Amino acid sequence: MTRRLKVLCPLLLVVASSSVAAQEWTRFRGPNGAGQSEAATIPAAWQADDYLWKVKLPGKGNSSPVLWGDRIFLTSGDVDSATRYVLCLSARNGQLLWRREFPSTTHH
Repeated sequence: MTRRLKVLCPLLLVVASSSVAAQEWTRFRGPNGAGQSEAATIPAAWQADDYLWKVKLPGKGNSSPVLWGDRIFLTSGDVDSATRYVLCLSARNGQLLWRREFPSTTHH
C-alpha cells in the first residue's frame, strides 16, 4: 500500500464519519479540488487511535480515492503482472464490498 493511500483513506474516513452534512469526495483533492473539507474533526497529526480501520490493498495506488455515500472506490495496479484493480470498500468498516481485476501489459 502506498503512502498516498495510507494518508487518504483515513482522511476519507474522518470526512465520511464527521457530524457535518454529508459531502461526496468525487475527485482528486475533494469536491472543489482544493483538498479541503468542512469537517472540523480532522487531526493535524495522525495518531494510532485516529484510525477507525486499516485494510491491506493489492498493488500500488496511483489515483485519488472516491467517496460516494458509505462507499470508497479505489484503483491500484500490480507492478510485476500489470494487473489493474478496482476496489469498493465500506467507509464504515473497511470491508471489501467488491473487487474487479483487469489484465494489462507493463509499460514504462
